Amino acid sequence: MKDKHFHILFVCTGNLCRSPIAEGILREMLDQAGIAHVSVSSGGTWATDGRPVEENAEWVARSQGVDLSLHRARKLNVNLIDEADLILVMEDAHVDSVRKNYPSASDRLFIIKEFGPRAPGGKVADPMGASLEVFQTCYDELKFELNRIFPEIQKRIAGKRSLLSFLHRK
Repeated sequence: MKDKHFHILFVCTGNLCRSPIAEGILREMLDQAGIAHVSVSSGGTWATDGRPVEENAEWVARSQGVDLSLHRARKLNVNLIDEADLILVMEDAHVDSVRKNYPSASDRLFIIKEFGPRAPGGKVADPMGASLEVFQTCYDELKFELNRIFPEIQKRIAGKRSLLSFLHRK
């Protein structure tokens, strides 16, 4: 059985824009809600370990009060996948990559725009190499989606805690 923490993993391609932005936004939301014992991380299907976040992503996030300055890209690996209770990706290509390389993750794997209630479907477009305005649109889209799914994330966190409490009583 995994530890008492609930682990959420965001995945994009290079771990330089979308997944670090989502990670930063969700950390802020959890902190503001006073929710502890939740770990949030991110990785990329084609990431180069150690690269800093894309400059426009950092700027847009900072303008919204989210600090990405310490983020360094990480390529997806078995440890990231195995510790995750929930894996949220940006598009179909990420689903395909995770399923191919980590088939045991399939039951915890969702495209962010297809997860939870009132899911609009679709993908979060990659802003890499685009203008600051495109990065702002990406940030706003991820913020909207995380606000939409936050109640579902809270339910899953509470569900894991209930299960662990039940198992500890036995």
